[in-house]
Amino acid sequence: MRFKGRTRKKIALKEKQEETYAQRVYLQSIISSIRDALVVVNSDGTLRSVNKAALDLLGYKEDELIGQPLKKVFLQEEESLLYKYFQGIVTAGAAYDIALTLLTKQGKSIPVNFSGTAMQQEGKIIGVVGLARDMRKAREVISELEEKKTELEEHSKDLSRMQKAMLHMMSDLDMAKKEEFRASEAKYRLLAENLPQKIFIKDRNSVYVFCNKNYARDLNIEAEEIKGKADYDFHPKELAEKYRADDKRIMESGEIEEIEDKYIQDGVEKIVQIIKTPIKDEKGNVTGILGIFWDITERKQIGEALATSERRYRTLFESSKDAIFIADAQTRMLVDCNEAALAITGYSKEEILSMPADQLHPKDAVDATMEIFKRQARGEDIMAESVILTKAGQRIFVSIHTALVELQGKTYLMGVFRDVTLYKKAEEKIILAAEEWRKTFDSITDLMAIVDKDYRLVRVNKAFADFVRLEPAEVIGKFCHELVHGMKEPYPDCPYKEAYRTGKTVTAEFFDTFLNKYLEVSVTPIFDTKRGSVAGAVHFIRDISQRKSLEEKARKHMQELEVFYKASVGREERILELKKEIQMLKNQLGKKS
Repeated sequence: MRFKGRTRKKIALKEKQEETYAQRVYLQSIISSIRDALVVVNSDGTLRSVNKAALDLLGYKEDELIGQPLKKVFLQEEESLLYKYFQGIVTAGAAYDIALTLLTKQGKSIPVNFSGTAMQQEGKIIGVVGLARDMRKAREVISELEEKKTELEEHSKDLSRMQKAMLHMMSDLDMAKKEEFRASEAKYRLLAENLPQKIFIKDRNSVYVFCNKNYARDLNIEAEEIKGKADYDFHPKELAEKYRADDKRIMESGEIEEIEDKYIQDGVEKIVQIIKTPIKDEKGNVTGILGIFWDITERKQIGEALATSERRYRTLFESSKDAIFIADAQTRMLVDCNEAALAITGYSKEEILSMPADQLHPKDAVDATMEIFKRQARGEDIMAESVILTKAGQRIFVSIHTALVELQGKTYLMGVFRDVTLYKKAEEKIILAAEEWRKTFDSITDLMAIVDKDYRLVRVNKAFADFVRLEPAEVIGKFCHELVHGMKEPYPDCPYKEAYRTGKTVTAEFFDTFLNKYLEVSVTPIFDTKRGSVAGAVHFIRDISQRKSLEEKARKHMQELEVFYKASVGREERILELKKEIQMLKNQLGKKS
């Protein structure tokens, strides 16, 4: 019956091992499915674990990071900020998201949004789980938008200055009488020569009367040589006829016109902005035409590039899987959103544009979310999580990244909302699975430890920690043979060597002179799934001294029984012999009688 009991315990232990392994695989599959970089940090600031996304982002292999200080993968200038942030997590158990900079193996800086949560065991913080989201694309979009906005503002200012100068000049020409025009000719010549634009005057027949030096330089003549010339003398016939047709139409209408037209300079076709105004005498009769123009080729190219850029960014805006909202920074009224925003909220575009940003959130989340917006309005680049309320009343967890943007001289807040409901559920599953695995791990009464290939302890259960009289966190990183066997080198009879060599579970029993105990040690290898090699092992250590003592007692009893049995067998044979002799004597006595 005693042996059957041990068999049942072994079966139960094996089932627990399989269940623990299944939970471990389940947990690993959840972690590997997270697209953001995930790191698990020990209480001493060293990296305990990283997921595939973190390795891909940083360019490291897993064994290059595990056991290394966390600061190795962050910008050195942010070390104090990182320290304060983690102190906040240790103190409060959680912290706001924070903008930090990762440092890859190649030395490249990557801006990320980092979010950390404390890992606790029996009320004690044993480490931190952190998620880092790559923010490069978001920042590139914002940066390019700001550059294009600045370019457009500068060109708008230049155009405004030129238009004011032209209108002033045309106003003077329209109001001047012929005598006043002649008297002020020197003044206008001086003005014409100092303006950066090209200026010309033609008579009623579109024959040149005057031009400034800027225009003459384009025609490769002196300014005085233009008098009496026509457009045919300087431009291709088709272009010249176009210019003369424009002149005729404007002189006949008596109205000012602003035209974008082709212009040939040194054999190169360009685009110019031309303002043509009819010149009138004191009776109001048109006597000629005044033209002022300037090269807008570069501006047109920039404008077309900007339009292309705007179309591209609009495409990105509309095709983004993240919901994007734009709100007036002062009134908080929503002024634009993309298709993803409509999909996540369930509202129509018209409904969105008629509501304030506050209405996107449930009442219990408005204050915290608006605080985020206020901090953004002060220029802080932060990322945080909130909740949005759909039209149907559903609460959806989102991460929010907001930034100030300038559009047509007005300040707006752009908010990028990402649905993190799946992340939240995955996070809950990870925490639940980790807790279940920890409870299972700690509920095993045998000593259990996970050891790396160098015999260092990676994790131990409560029974192991109690056995060596240390806290579990204090055990991590120490050599198994030092704590358990009191030896500087691996224990000679430890089955780990054989398990490492064969890749199979190996069990051994031996007497440990340091502990003065008999031990049963079972070692199951853990494989590196990428390389297919053994990366460590799960050790089960059981004190079998009592069992051995009972076995020894049983052995001695068996020996005594065997001696007794042999002695008993000898006596029985002698009794039988005596019985035979007595019987023979009786028989003989019977015959004599």
